[in-house]
Amino acid sequence: MKRPNITPGEWHLGKRAGAEHGAIYGEKGEEVALPLGFFMEDAEAKANARAIASVPALLAAMEDLIPFADVDLEPDELTVEVPIEKLMKLKFALQDAGYTFD
Repeated sequence: MKRPNITPGEWHLGKRAGAEHGAIYGEKGEEVALPLGFFMEDAEAKANARAIASVPALLAAMEDLIPFADVDLEPDELTVEVPIEKLMKLKFALQDAGYTFD
């Protein structure tokens, strides 16, 4: 597996002068993305920015699950036990992206 060449490390949503919805920054303070939010409600633009900022965490959590999907069984025969910490990492990344769970 080859990782995409994205800015490494954790990303976060921060403020930026002149940018209504802020900007996405890498862990070294580099600007990764500028969510513009044209032609949409403010809440939607903010949710998009939050989701973009969570990309590295989501990718890392999904990468942790890949070994459990590397099997030679038919889908209807497949049963897999995944360590709970791997699933919780994915759940926390999804929450950071804006998902809620009941």
